[in-house]
Amino acid sequence: MRSPSTAALFLRDRGLSLSEPGTLDGRPPAGNENDGCLASCVDWYGNSRPLFVRGRVFALLGYEIVEGRVEQARIVETRRLNFAPAVLQVLP
Repeated sequence: MRSPSTAALFLRDRGLSLSEPGTLDGRPPAGNENDGCLASCVDWYGNSRPLFVRGRVFALLGYEIVEGRVEQARIVETRRLNFAPAVLQVLP
């Protein structure tokens, strides 16, 4: 079964040698609700997008924006914002 959560995997290139500093992970919706794509869906931005802004790292994951930073060659989460609709309604 496919999981509704998402993740952004980060890779580091050092002299044509790749390593994995880690991931920023999305959380599955509470109760596994399906909103019928009322406010967000993969068809308008894909399932995840990394953003690199002025030394900060963000991952757009479903209804969340997850911020991370690199610490000791690993990426770690610093905070997250969930912008899922407060009341989920499925329209016909």
